[in-house]
Amino acid sequence: SSCAARLGGSNAMCKNMPSGRWPPSARSAAPRTTGAATGYRDDEPPSSGCAPFPGGRPRREDPRLEQQQQQQQQHARDGEERSAEAAPSRGFPYSRLSASALRRQRRQRATNLASKLTAERNGSRAGDGNMQGRPSRSRTSGTIRSNGKAVHCAKLVEGLEAGGKARAAAVAALRGSVVPLAFDAIGCRAVQLALQLAERKASAELAEELRGHVSEAIRSPHANYVIQKIIEVLPMASASFIAEELCGMGVEVARHRYGCRILCRLLEHSATEPGPIKLFNEVLGGVGGLCRHSFGHYVIQSVLEHGTPEQRHTIAAALRAELTRSVQNRNACYVIENALSYCSAEDRQALVDGLISGGPGRLAALAQHQFGSHVVRALLRMPGEGSQLAVGQLRTAASQLQATKYGRRLLEDFGLQIGDGTCDRRT
Repeated sequence: SSCAARLGGSNAMCKNMPSGRWPPSARSAAPRTTGAATGYRDDEPPSSGCAPFPGGRPRREDPRLEQQQQQQQQHARDGEERSAEAAPSRGFPYSRLSASALRRQRRQRATNLASKLTAERNGSRAGDGNMQGRPSRSRTSGTIRSNGKAVHCAKLVEGLEAGGKARAAAVAALRGSVVPLAFDAIGCRAVQLALQLAERKASAELAEELRGHVSEAIRSPHANYVIQKIIEVLPMASASFIAEELCGMGVEVARHRYGCRILCRLLEHSATEPGPIKLFNEVLGGVGGLCRHSFGHYVIQSVLEHGTPEQRHTIAAALRAELTRSVQNRNACYVIENALSYCSAEDRQALVDGLISGGPGRLAALAQHQFGSHVVRALLRMPGEGSQLAVGQLRTAASQLQATKYGRRLLEDFGLQIGDGTCDRRT
């Protein structure tokens, strides 16, 4: 029924009706419906001057429903934006990134978030401490001290490089303040330069100030360079206190990001001195784990290159005991490479026998492995019967190697022939 029919069939009454009001007779004659069914209040009139609607009163949207729809649309848009932002980390749409790339992205997001939070905290502190926006007294004094230290270190470097009396004056100015400067990002450079350019006696006196601070210095991102410089420029008689203070914590130092550097410098410059020998005998007590450690394997490689024959034999024996585990390890595979180069002939042959004793299948599996292929390459470069046996085993499994990335590269790099005598090179 139409609007006119409900109002008594008079369209004129609808047209002449005052705007914004229903006459009592029309309001009582019209059927009452709920807002949930029609989308508007039952006592709300249509706009003035409307024509009859065949389906009843004109439909008007409830503002609450319209607001709800807008919120749902906004949520959908926000979800699309979040998906687009997360697309690189998820490989959007469905493209895959490497695990290392995903880790870099997570670290970058964490760094950005930490920087943002730090900036917000600093801003809030500045606002709380000084409503004018001027820097606080403590921050200003800290900046002045930092700038003053930078100027002081710059003058020291200038005097050290000038030579003569200026250098002597700079060295004299450093006395008594080596420790605080060594742990400073700018000051450590001045101390290193003084150790390198000053006379031997003066350098030894400066180094002596770090006695008792070695354990702390090797863990510092700045002072560890000063310790390395002492080992490089001074004789072991003047730097012996470094190895002495590290005794009892050798394995721990070898596993440290900065500590492993100190041990490598000791091996390079004083591997045969009594103090370092004692220290590295202690380090080799944990050789099995250090071979596979991210930082420790650098120390073990340095022992193979600069250590004593007894120390090399200890490492070779540890590698043979866990050869299957170590040969496919990211870090230990490089230790095995060095062992095949620096160990005695007997120890090298024992390692070769352990690598090829499993037959063509085992050596082929190593050649197809990302890290095991490094060991196979070192084996093929060795002179003697062992490398010839390895070549024969690899040729037997050449078709299997050709189907894998690392195996194919090994065949191509060493020119191993397969099939009709040619090496099928694939990109």
